[in-house]
Amino acid sequence: VARGWIDGDFHWSPPVLEHFGVVVAHPQAAPVSQLEELAGKPLGTVYGYRYPQFEQSLGKRFVRDDAPSMLINLRKLAAHRMDYAVTEQITLEYHNKLHPKDGLRAALQLSPYRTHCVFTLAHELPLDKLDQAARDMVREGTVERILSRYR
Repeated sequence: VARGWIDGDFHWSPPVLEHFGVVVAHPQAAPVSQLEELAGKPLGTVYGYRYPQFEQSLGKRFVRDDAPSMLINLRKLAAHRMDYAVTEQITLEYHNKLHPKDGLRAALQLSPYRTHCVFTLAHELPLDKLDQAARDMVREGTVERILSRYR
């Protein structure tokens, strides 16, 4: 999870992944070169997540079309139930690997960001050990090996 996506008091691990988001479009959707062009248009988003870049850029003109997951939004795009959705590049790559005939494409690349493991503070887990495990997984290449299965 990236900072700013969810509200609440959590423990954030050290960064685990570097990502960049994308606005995804179905093949017949109009090209997009900047966020402003999406003002007032429904964008596939995920319940409970915040989208600071869109909230700041579009304000009240940011129109969400929430779904339970990013993959469901991509299925909605493929069915032409909307023109655009917000997701991560790796999620789009995974979808296109499984469903190449859908022809979904990155219409606009968003700012890069780091993601973390997030832990609730209402537990007795050894956070220092979890943080070290996250650092070790990154250092040893475990995270990249896992992600390579989805690309």
